[in-house]
Amino acid sequence: MNLSQCLEPVLRLLSSCQLHELCMKDCRLLEKWTNKEESLQRLTSALAAHPTLHTLSLAHNRIARLVPVLAQLFSGPPLCALRRLDLSSNFIQPGELLELSERLKALRPAHRITLDLRRNPGDRDPRTWNSAVRGLAGCCHLLLEGWTSTDTLVDHVSIM
Repeated sequence: MNLSQCLEPVLRLLSSCQLHELCMKDCRLLEKWTNKEESLQRLTSALAAHPTLHTLSLAHNRIARLVPVLAQLFSGPPLCALRRLDLSSNFIQPGELLELSERLKALRPAHRITLDLRRNPGDRDPRTWNSAVRGLAGCCHLLLEGWTSTDTLVDHVSIM
């Protein structure tokens, strides 16, 4: 489902319900947003305001360079319940993961988060990726699975 044209209805829905789990996998979130970063910040703020949300999947949305914005999920009330964040298959580059790591370290989440980073191209810059993983290990239980950059073409063809 393409949710990129439905930001306002999604924000209204989020403000009027209690959520425990939300799966927005492969929703093409960023596809048609004019200001992708601002729109993702608005969505992230709405999600962070849910004290009952404990599982969020944003897998397969090609969030890539905007992934650091998601640290905002943990800047909300001290009772933030989010325990699992699935960012698998978002084409997150090592530098972007490092920025997310630095932002999360600065925010110091109140509890350990299970962070799913499988199927992201960490082999593009292994030193930076490993540095980011070390930084995240202090506040996250990481789910990692190597992905070689040659898989990029397979991933690209699979969504055509």
